[in-house]
Parts: sequence; C-alpha cells; structure tokens
Amino acid sequence: MATRPSAGTALRVLQERALVLVGVYVSSPALSFVRRGEKRVRGEGFDMTIPAGAAVALPAGLSGEVTNIADAAGVYEALTLAPDPALFETSQAGRTIRAPVHLGMLEPGFADALVRAGEAIFEPARTPGPVAAARMGEAIAWLSARGVRFERPRPSSAAERARELLSADPGRPWSGPVVAAALAMSEATLRRRLAAEETSLSALLVEVRMATALVMLQASDRPVAEIALDVGYGSPSRFAARFRHRYGHPPHAVRDGDPDFERRGTENDRQGSASPSPA
Repeated sequence: MATRPSAGTALRVLQERALVLVGVYVSSPALSFVRRGEKRVRGEGFDMTIPAGAAVALPAGLSGEVTNIADAAGVYEALTLAPDPALFETSQAGRTIRAPVHLGMLEPGFADALVRAGEAIFEPARTPGPVAAARMGEAIAWLSARGVRFERPRPSSAAERARELLSADPGRPWSGPVVAAALAMSEATLRRRLAAEETSLSALLVEVRMATALVMLQASDRPVAEIALDVGYGSPSRFAARFRHRYGHPPHAVRDGDPDFERRGTENDRQGSASPSPA
C-alpha cells in the first residue's frame, strides 16, 4: 500500500488461496480492479461477483463480506485505488453512488488508466506529484464516463467524525476524554451521541484498528506482531483473537488463504444469499 498527497492511495493484493472476509468496512470511496481470479462482494441489498478484467466502484461507509478467489493457476490479484477526495470535485458528471456499482469488463483505456495511476503512487521517484494526481484524475474521468460519481466524504454523525479521527492514528492509546475534546464536545455528550447511533467509542476503535491491520496484512509481509503493535495491541495473541472475531479468520489466513473455503462456500450456497450484518 502507498499514499501520495493530492493523488490518493493504492493497494495491491496478491493471494494464492481463496479467502472470505466478513465485516469489511470501506472508509473512503474506492475503485477495485480485479486482474486475476475474481472478487465477490455481498452486503445488505447487494451481491455481485467481479471477474478478472472487471472492476467495482465502492462508496464510503459500505459494510459487507468480501471473498477473493484465485484463478486456475492459484493466483488472485487486484488493484484498489482510493482517490484523494479533492479530485472528486473535478468530475461533475454521473450519479453519486450509495451502493457498490459493478462496472463490468473495462475498456483497455480504462484498465490502463487504473494501472498507470497505481504505478504513479507506488513509484513516486519516477512520477512527479502533479502527474500522479493527473493520472488519478484520468481514472476518475473514466468512472464519470460510465455515469458514476464519487462523493467527497463529509463526516456528519458523531460516529463518522470519531472514526475519521481514530483512523489518523489507530495505534494511539485513545481515551474518551481525548476523543471528546478533539471533537469539541463533552465525554458524556460523545457517549450519548454514539449510543444514539448504536455504537460506542470502543467498538469504533476496534473497527478502525482491525481495518488498518487488514490492509497492512494484505499489502506487506511484515510480521504479524509488528502490525499488532502498530494498531495498538501490545499482545499478539490478543490481537489475533480480536482479528479472528472480526473477520472470521486468524491474521495469517489473509496471506495463506482459507483451507476450508470450498466447504465453507458450499455451506453458504446451501444457506442462500442472506446478507451479513454490517460490522
């Protein structure tokens, strides 16, 4: 994973075995382009499979289940781009999406635009910042040509504002008073507002830390213990237990895959396509 100011963030995922992840939360609008294998995205009101060569547009605030499936050669590869929100203002065409949009098979120009935008973010020494931003802007222009528009995230609820704050430094030892002060409200008001939104500060902190850890596991080969420390867990075993509870797998499965995928998939098919509860 890499980020460049004014351009955005790029994440390249390579897996050799299938993996089902439940409770996945999308914090910012993103485009996911499947290059090998296929991706299945399920949630409340949607269930879609994105094959190699196709892409899906994901709005901010989405929760659901993601399944990455390797191809016949045993490889799954995808490129996900989260553009800098400032770039959204340059594209006025299309409708703002509130749910995932299956973009189908991409035209060669669209696919090339995504790949070049990713390369510009992953290789900053070879691409000046303004060029990287322009390449990401081209990807957004292709999206606009499909009639789809991303919206700049504007946190309005207490939960959204707290989530944005926690995401900036997930490993920090956050406390109620610190978060409340940063959001310019009393701790009691923060608790009351979060309760009204059916969540809590502790639940949001776990959500943010697990989401950050998931990306780190997908995008690097760093030891799990290091990642645990980075997201605020001094105990690797406690981190592993929390991760399993959140996503249904231990951390190492993100890299090693799910050995029980075929059995699990058969069971899911028998149970139907009921959407998982948002996490």
